[in-house]
Amino acid sequence: MGQPRIFYRGDWAKEAGITEPIKDWEGIGKYLQFIKDTKPDVIPWDAVASTSIWGGFVQSYTDMLELPMSTGYLPVFAAKSYDEKYTAASPVFEDTFVKFAEMMKEWADKGYWREDVLNNKNDTRASLRAGLTGMDQHHTQTFSGLRVTMDRDQPGSELQMFPFARTRGNNLLELSITHGGTSVGARSKTRNGR
Repeated sequence: MGQPRIFYRGDWAKEAGITEPIKDWEGIGKYLQFIKDTKPDVIPWDAVASTSIWGGFVQSYTDMLELPMSTGYLPVFAAKSYDEKYTAASPVFEDTFVKFAEMMKEWADKGYWREDVLNNKNDTRASLRAGLTGMDQHHTQTFSGLRVTMDRDQPGSELQMFPFARTRGNNLLELSITHGGTSVGARSKTRNGR
């Protein structure tokens, strides 16, 4: 799915005994638990209400591929797989959704984010840069600039990225060259008619 990736502190992951790049959600859970247990002034993941990682979970644990259509807040429909790209499927009606819900409930019960996360309007990236949270999520292209910023703001933090396709390594597709693009019609005019 075309969801953001998770960014986490490599230095804290090493302290947690995680010596290889995190490859699955269970590894993220281990990392967050380490922060919860050892860094009392840090919210493991200071997520905000609009954070959506469902699509990334689907990408990690199924062969499904994002369809270029909006279904609202969460992606509900996907192509069944690369081999069956013209067959629509929905992970919401499979065990994938139950597994995701159970994991997120477990993470909430363990206190990996604020109790009032649905009211949280904090800037997670600013919290990460200040050393007040251990994780952020956004699109891949954010990582390169954020890594440099983190090296400056939190020297030695060794920011890492967990790309959701790393879990199974079989459904990472190249985005269209027009992803995020804007077009202007050939006959468009500005306000002054030019």
